[in-house]
Amino acid sequence: MCLIIPGDLLAVGLDDGSIFIHCLSSRKVKEKLEGHDQKITCLAFSRCFNVLVSSDSDGKLCLLSKKSWVKLTSKNSTHNCCTRSNLVSISLVTHIQFDPYQIEILVVHEGWIGVHDARSLDCRVQWIPDESDTSITSATYSSDGETIYVGFGNGFIKILDSKTFVTICRINLTSVAQPSPSNIRPEVYPTVIAAHPSHLSQISAGLSNGKVIVLQPLWSRGWGETAPPEDDGDYPDDSDHSY
Repeated sequence: MCLIIPGDLLAVGLDDGSIFIHCLSSRKVKEKLEGHDQKITCLAFSRCFNVLVSSDSDGKLCLLSKKSWVKLTSKNSTHNCCTRSNLVSISLVTHIQFDPYQIEILVVHEGWIGVHDARSLDCRVQWIPDESDTSITSATYSSDGETIYVGFGNGFIKILDSKTFVTICRINLTSVAQPSPSNIRPEVYPTVIAAHPSHLSQISAGLSNGKVIVLQPLWSRGWGETAPPEDDGDYPDDSDHSY
């Protein structure tokens, strides 16, 4: 796991839990950061607070100051978190991301997502999927931070309001899968989701079958409609463009 940090720096997280800060111009290691015992799964940096946040496969989050590269605090993101009864308690953090204002952190687990305070790492709110949903494979903020896109192993993407976590709409990606030679449709699900940085009406998804698709849902906040549908619906094939 690598992350470019302002100031000509590169942070590299390793499987043994260590994090190295490299100077890009000199190609030398400036610091070795400690705080994790498990594999580093993600890194995120806040320009607002000048801090680096790291996550590991055991669910631990660490907050480190760029000024002195000391650990300011650490929290277990699974502590006091609820889980669905039909899912095994999962500690793996698959992704962390600062919101566009860089004051909150989206922490993505396979079984839930949470929004944490950037200075204390305390969980402010947690969202648990419905019983009908499978494990979460990816989640990300929209470019304006008003919505969160959540991908699932059953081939769906849900668009949530980032403040209330109310489901705005749901997109079915299973129609993207092409039949195999044996006419058996493979399981296709989003392994990663990215929001377009300037066009709020578009997102892209990398799929488990190797495809990358660009999606423009027929409805979402501020995308040409004035109100959400009353219940979740699956969007037709013509809303998806595969490449």
